[in-house]
Amino acid sequence: SERWTATMNVFDLMLGKPFHVSRYFVFNPNFGLRAAWIDQDLLARYSWNSSQYVSSPTNLVEMFGENEYWGVGLRGGFKAEFILGGGWDLFGAFNISMLFSKFELDQDTSGFSSRAAGDYEFHNNYFTNVPNFDLTAGICYGHFFSKNKYMMSFKLAYEFQEWFQQNHFRRNYSDANITYNDEVPHGDLTLNGLSFRLQFDL
Repeated sequence: SERWTATMNVFDLMLGKPFHVSRYFVFNPNFGLRAAWIDQDLLARYSWNSSQYVSSPTNLVEMFGENEYWGVGLRGGFKAEFILGGGWDLFGAFNISMLFSKFELDQDTSGFSSRAAGDYEFHNNYFTNVPNFDLTAGICYGHFFSKNKYMMSFKLAYEFQEWFQQNHFRRNYSDANITYNDEVPHGDLTLNGLSFRLQFDL
């Protein structure tokens, strides 16, 4: 059995200028900063009938790993709006970021008869640059008030997020030697789903 949990916090500070290409199309390029914190925990439990590693033929082994990440860097992209009329419009957005990042990785196993039989601890902290991007498309309804000084809008969208090089848990590659392990290849973190947003514009 396996249990994976993750906590993500993302903060974006963006500057943009909308260009009204026509009455029905608005293009808004933007740039700014992004900061992110992503903490992942992985708990895996294994059991088997074998006396190869332990004195008892039946054993329960647990592996617990922590993958903690933070990053800060530049972000840029664009947003496009197709105005339908009556306060309704369709929109799409694409943004990409490059973050100076730090990973703090901890992973260990317990339940073997000894460290020589398979118990191990793994710790690794390092800095690197990590890219990510997000893609959004949806529908929006907005309404101006107070002599068109302010606008309140409601947005329903479907979003994709791709966070590259995020998952660095190690996995075993040999049944004969449980300590022969390496980082999971292609460890990207992918997110997608519906989102609802309430926005207030000055």
